[in-house]
Amino acid sequence: MEKKTSLLCRDGRHYDIKMIWNENFKPTDLIFKTLFTASNRETGRALALPKEFATYAIGDPQESLGERVEHYYGGDKDRLISDYVTSSYRRVSDFIERGK
Repeated sequence: MEKKTSLLCRDGRHYDIKMIWNENFKPTDLIFKTLFTASNRETGRALALPKEFATYAIGDPQESLGERVEHYYGGDKDRLISDYVTSSYRRVSDFIERGK
């Protein structure tokens, strides 16, 4: 799935952010990845995100995503996806806001 959003920083910088994730992950997958790109709205120039933010991964090598859905989200896969996408967006937007 793909989602586009914009971020207005406190110092006036404005970025367009694109997030991509796989909502059809397998229950046996261990990692949920969210891919990010960001570009300055005024200049159109891409922001160079560090690898750990450009490909943001959440998971546990000892517990599959299917187990996490079952144990922590009551079997609701959409809640896990929403939680993970929100969490990763916050980390990336905080990084962009700090400008570091």
